Amino acid sequence: MSDAPLVFFDDSRVEPKQGEQSPWKIMVVDDDHDVHSVTEFVMHGVTILDRSLSFCHAYSAAEARELLAHEQDIAVILLDVVMESENAGLTLVKQIREELGLLSTRIILRTGQPGYAPEYEAIRDYDINDYRTKSELSYARLLTSLTAAIRSYVQIKDIAENSRGLEYIIQSAPRLLTLTSEESYASALIEQIGGIINQKFDAFVAKIDPHTSGSYEFLASCGKYKNIKTLSNDSLLPHSDLQSLEASLKSSIQKQDSLFGYQSACLYISGGDDQILCFYIELASQLVDQKRRMLSVFSVAAIMGYQNMYLMHRLRLLAYVDQATGLYNRTGFINAIDELETKSRQGLSVVLIDIEGFSEINEALGHDFGDDLLLAVARRLSSVFEHNMVVGRVSADGFALLGQEISLEPERISDIFAQPFAVQKNSMYLRVVFGLVRLGQVQGDGADIVKDAFIAVKIAKFQQQPRYCYYLPQLEVETRKKLAMLDALRHSLIDNRLELYYQPQVDTRDGALTGMEALMRWKTDDGVFIPPSTFIPLAEQSGLIVDMGNWVLNESCRNARRWLDEGLKPGRIAVNVSVRQFLNPAFLDIFADILKRHQLDESNFELEITESMAMHDVEDVLRILTDMKSRGYFIAIDDFGTGFSSLSYLQQLPIDRLKIDRSFVMAIHETERDRAIAGLIVGLGKSLGLSVIAEGVEHIQQSEILAALGCYEAQGYYYGKPMDSKAMFELLKSKV
Repeated sequence: MSDAPLVFFDDSRVEPKQGEQSPWKIMVVDDDHDVHSVTEFVMHGVTILDRSLSFCHAYSAAEARELLAHEQDIAVILLDVVMESENAGLTLVKQIREELGLLSTRIILRTGQPGYAPEYEAIRDYDINDYRTKSELSYARLLTSLTAAIRSYVQIKDIAENSRGLEYIIQSAPRLLTLTSEESYASALIEQIGGIINQKFDAFVAKIDPHTSGSYEFLASCGKYKNIKTLSNDSLLPHSDLQSLEASLKSSIQKQDSLFGYQSACLYISGGDDQILCFYIELASQLVDQKRRMLSVFSVAAIMGYQNMYLMHRLRLLAYVDQATGLYNRTGFINAIDELETKSRQGLSVVLIDIEGFSEINEALGHDFGDDLLLAVARRLSSVFEHNMVVGRVSADGFALLGQEISLEPERISDIFAQPFAVQKNSMYLRVVFGLVRLGQVQGDGADIVKDAFIAVKIAKFQQQPRYCYYLPQLEVETRKKLAMLDALRHSLIDNRLELYYQPQVDTRDGALTGMEALMRWKTDDGVFIPPSTFIPLAEQSGLIVDMGNWVLNESCRNARRWLDEGLKPGRIAVNVSVRQFLNPAFLDIFADILKRHQLDESNFELEITESMAMHDVEDVLRILTDMKSRGYFIAIDDFGTGFSSLSYLQQLPIDRLKIDRSFVMAIHETERDRAIAGLIVGLGKSLGLSVIAEGVEHIQQSEILAALGCYEAQGYYYGKPMDSKAMFELLKSKV
């Protein structure tokens, strides 16, 4: 029967009714006629994914290949492995994939010879969905296999078509942004839609006046709408078609959205300011979900292109206005300064206000919230400075004011932000930093003055208090120096040219080494050491301190591991933790990874935080310190006595040690006041069960007084200056 004719069952040629989807095409390839009959019989009347099945049949691999060469949209092939030859089925699979290029069609192999081919290898090498013996394919199993195969077919087809359509949209969308007339734009829409839906269609693009019912201006058309200029009773369309068409257009306009029918779509394209287009598309066949999705994506690109035409026009009118707030934008604000006569600048100031952490607010609460927050700030500034003041938004999170100096005093600006802003039923306090420029003291045009204000803001950010700065010409030079220093510091970190020094910590009773403090040092290319008091605040302000802190942790662990491997006893290594590190949720996990890499544990280290950090945010600090303690870290409060701690709060903190600040140690042998303060700290530590260490000990008298007060640990020049790792190695060797 190898030359048997191809058989098509009648139901495969039944056209679906309107609203119904065409059947899934299933090809049965088998040299056994009974298999064809049984398959068609057991699957009669079955629907899969809401669609019926349509069978076509081939009785050999050769017949199947001939049928596949001209038959479209075969979803699944039920293929016998052994027909003309033992590997006829597998050879056909290779031809289907490689020669015919049918990558979407799914294949289910069937064999009457169990164990003929290993299932795993067949599925892996021949891109098939299932492999079954014919005896296994009961009704339930066959239905299950077909359902899985059809689902896979749909997904692969969707992915391929979506990829093709999206690629076409991406490639064609830029052209829409370059068109300058409505007619050329409408013609481009029709041209590009053809490449997306990939079938014959009739269409027109009409401009709609939403205020005048039934007013349509045809801009471009094709197909049966080619010669129609308007929708009216004297058009070339039948009256019934005209009524249906007008109903679709009116519904789309009323809903302000695209509508999809069985064989049609009406894309609603808004350009803003009552500029509306309706793109009506009529197809010869059913508009499947996939095509609808493509048309929806295309409509977004179409809207962007249409809006771009009017945006260019509006930009000329709104060149000086910020769209989000209604204030002057940067250009408008600069222009307002330039319009002032030179003599009228006397007594005027410009203030640039920068909202700190605005990008984090945007990321955490969303851009809609951020926009509403900017609008709330704009409204408050406008209401406070209602008269004789220019208010503008000159950057993403920067507002500017131009007015009388007396009205723009720093205290008044600060008061404006002292109260929370109501945004989306939330109250939000904002931290701001601002720069001020007295126009009578500077030269240049509006752009120069705004630049000066930005420089003043940068200086204000570098300093802790106050959070504002008046611009002076020499500030620009200082800012450039700081930025140059920051750049050099960053490159030193990247090139591993920072150094780690260690200062011994000793027992004041016998001089035994109890530990050491790790201290970062920066030596420039010309051999000059930059004081930590200079570069650490710079790193803190820029955020570079986080990477620098991680470098210190890694370097400390590396040296500690080397010393321990040499049989030395470095004791506990104290490491300073910056504010940004401390508040970084990933800090402890990063340190844990470093410890693990160097085969150390938390007991080898002491983490030092300043007293001011401990008072930062009670709940957050308590949570973070508790986490540190649970991991086994030894925790010390550095610079104790300078931060005005609450004693009731202090006793809640899971800490181990207080570190007496050097400012109380320097004159401890000279003044009763400093001696009393040191004694109070020692007594407080003992009452709370904490150890106490003093820093900055430089004389024997200081050491003796501290010991008399009960402070038995100290560090300072008297016991040893900070030294590099090599010198510390030699010191540790001498202690063995």
